[in-house]
Amino acid sequence: MLSHLRVTVGRAHTVLAAPTWTAAEEMLRHQAVDIIVVDPCADGAAQTETVRAMRVGYPSVAMLVYTGITAESTRAMLTLGEAGIRHCVLRGFDDEPARFRERLELLRASGLEDRLLAALGVALASGHAPPRLVGAIDRLFRSPVRFRTAEDVAAAAGMPRRGVNRWLERAGLAPARVLVLAARVLRGYQFGQNPALTITDVAGRLGYPDARVFADHIRIMTGHRASTWRSTVTPDEAVAVLLAKLVVAAPRHTAAPPTLTLLRRAAGDR
Repeated sequence: MLSHLRVTVGRAHTVLAAPTWTAAEEMLRHQAVDIIVVDPCADGAAQTETVRAMRVGYPSVAMLVYTGITAESTRAMLTLGEAGIRHCVLRGFDDEPARFRERLELLRASGLEDRLLAALGVALASGHAPPRLVGAIDRLFRSPVRFRTAEDVAAAAGMPRRGVNRWLERAGLAPARVLVLAARVLRGYQFGQNPALTITDVAGRLGYPDARVFADHIRIMTGHRASTWRSTVTPDEAVAVLLAKLVVAAPRHTAAPPTLTLLRRAAGDR
């Protein structure tokens, strides 16, 4: 089943295999995980309470049950379904790679970053932002740990930092350094929904050497203290607060994209 899962996801995801339930708990505490794929009967006996505790401890991480069809697994799925764990793939029945991969992508796409990226995408399109910049911003919000500064965004977009900020200004968006903070604060909010993680744990996952720096970034971007940001702000409010920081003006519309304008000038010069 693990081999089939690796084939299914291909290079789109990294599969971290936990040999024991204790190891799975350690992975969830110390590594960034988007989806938990679990077989409650992996060691021969249904571990429904362990799986339920994992769901309660890490509610912001999507969970999918992948198991075989046996009397024991059937009872386990019924119990987990009553606990609100409803995403399930059955071995040899509905785990054909393309279909399985689609299920995983749908689960992954339920993150808050998709909602925020959808709003940013409208602004970027209105400002005629080049595809390489749009792709860099998408990667920023999906993998914020890899981006520390505005220069990282510029490198991902393949253009100078000033060029990135000019395109963002044209789209009515905040500068790249603010986008970096927003991406990290948003992922921190998602991590922070797991009660098993402390603020220090969350900051460590995001690569902050000091949790106080992370707390300062939360206050700058949201006006909240780190404790209230994770405990009293709803997901809808989290997205709205960050968008208010990112969308700073109406896009500056032009009659034609800049590249087309340059071509017209070149034709006129000849």
